Amino acid sequence: MAEITVNKERAEKIGKLKDLFRSLKDESDHKKALYLRKEFKEFLATCDAHDIADAEKELAKEGFTLKDFRSGCDVHLELMRESLGQAGMGIPKDHPLYRFHQEHEAISRWIEKLLLVLRDADRAVDYKAAERQFNRVKMFLKKLHDSESHSVRQENALFPLLEQHGVSEPPRVMWGEHKEMKEMKASMQAGINSVTPDNYKVVLSKMEETAIVLAEYFASHTKKEETILYPIAMKSFTEQEWSDFRSACDELGYFSME
Repeated sequence: MAEITVNKERAEKIGKLKDLFRSLKDESDHKKALYLRKEFKEFLATCDAHDIADAEKELAKEGFTLKDFRSGCDVHLELMRESLGQAGMGIPKDHPLYRFHQEHEAISRWIEKLLLVLRDADRAVDYKAAERQFNRVKMFLKKLHDSESHSVRQENALFPLLEQHGVSEPPRVMWGEHKEMKEMKASMQAGINSVTPDNYKVVLSKMEETAIVLAEYFASHTKKEETILYPIAMKSFTEQEWSDFRSACDELGYFSME
């Protein structure tokens, strides 16, 4: 009986999510759109990633396009960005993990800017106008490529220490997610490298889809790191281990966050 109740409640939640997505399709009434965005944001905070994914899948089956999802996805990204900022509040600024938190914010910002540039290119009246945005797309992809040192430092300095303290499953999951996100970035790089006057609309649309997935995936990933992995490390590591960790990070190198 309890399971039936839970399933009913979840179905109702997904139904409301779909209604809110539909409402946000038309933002011609600015005042109404602001109210709907606020309502959607508040309701999203009560949902988990599976609820949102299932609502999006059902809407896609109904014919929802990428453009129809844009406003809802923007609200979701805004909510996750705020959550990321709150997650880092418990890390002292002089702690070696604080650099990782700052990098999370920088990478998240670059992904969102990449998404905006891709949309600008997609809205261009023709290939020549879209082409003006391609250098900006490449610039943000380059920044994301350079930021791989973030994952390298985690995989070679943080995760081994956690495993020494008996924490093996979370690092294994994070490692797998690093690989998936790297593949998403590589896919977008291949896309921009292959763009032509004949295929640019299709390529840009696919790249935007990938950027949205990457933005949401990265936000979920960093939330797990900052609310699970980092607190465990801060409680477990000795002062000497933190000193060794900082030295290992220095040796592996950093990327510019500018």
